[in-house]
Amino acid sequence: MKVLAVSSPGGHSVQLRAAIQRLNWCTVHIVEASNQPKTMSELKDFSAQSFWHIFSNVFRSWKIIKQTSPEVVISTGAAPGFVVIFVGHLMGKHTIWIDSLANARKISLSGRLVRPFCNLHLSQWDHLKSDKTEFKGRLI
Repeated sequence: MKVLAVSSPGGHSVQLRAAIQRLNWCTVHIVEASNQPKTMSELKDFSAQSFWHIFSNVFRSWKIIKQTSPEVVISTGAAPGFVVIFVGHLMGKHTIWIDSLANARKISLSGRLVRPFCNLHLSQWDHLKSDKTEFKGRLI
């Protein structure tokens, strides 16, 4: 099985690597968003304050998914992960969102926005599970 794993840098990346470490039976292509992507096959890291980068990331996400041909797209966030999950959903891919461990009080903004486009939506906090969000444990 081919998996595309996407995250923002920092803690999101650490948690994503912990998740994919358990996927030793899969071929995993990792994409970590960058503040200065060098090619169109890399994602631009952005936030709500720089939301206009969403437009270039839609194209970049489509290109990455076409190049890697994953069956599953997984992300730990943040905004670039939302875009890839959304595009993956539109392209018929199985999509998984794991909300960051840092979001102990409520699901992140990206996590709330991406929920309708996920086949599996996970929180790392038991008290945040709902009919749309599952808890399966913590990554780190």
